[in-house]
Amino acid sequence: MQIAGGNGRMASDLLDSSGHLDPSRPGGYHEGHPIAMKKADTDPSPRKKAAVPPKTTDAKPPKPKKKSASRPPASAAGIPEPAASRRGTVLPSLTVIAARSDIGYGNKMFLRGTGPGLSWESGIPMVNTDSDLWTLDILGATGTIYCKFLINDETWSAGPDYMLEPGSQLEVTPLF
Repeated sequence: MQIAGGNGRMASDLLDSSGHLDPSRPGGYHEGHPIAMKKADTDPSPRKKAAVPPKTTDAKPPKPKKKSASRPPASAAGIPEPAASRRGTVLPSLTVIAARSDIGYGNKMFLRGTGPGLSWESGIPMVNTDSDLWTLDILGATGTIYCKFLINDETWSAGPDYMLEPGSQLEVTPLF
């Protein structure tokens, strides 16, 4: 399970309507992402060449590289295969749960339930993304999620448990 960090943004903020990363949104690609690197390589600003030190005749010539025997496939070497080569692999779905409730300054909203990372014994803190909006992103749900909201992981919301399917979004106004 992956849960949005404390930066106030949800992973779903970076997705377009089809569920893919949207490069037009800030943070759509991180610096090490191949597309972000291509964008950086196309930077039109002039670059200075680094000064090359003069060659000396005292240095030994470099040793020729030895040819290695045939390399094992990436999967045998412990390196994950690219997603394109894993045909039939189902990517985990992103499930977004949001609660609109002004629970007062200094209080936090928690979520308990069944699903990846959830339990009925201890709540997971939600991310406060607006003055009255609390969100939680759950990645990798495979079955129906049942949940309930709590203030400070102590005061339960009124009414029945909320139910949602993997990959869906739920926004409710719980009553306390």
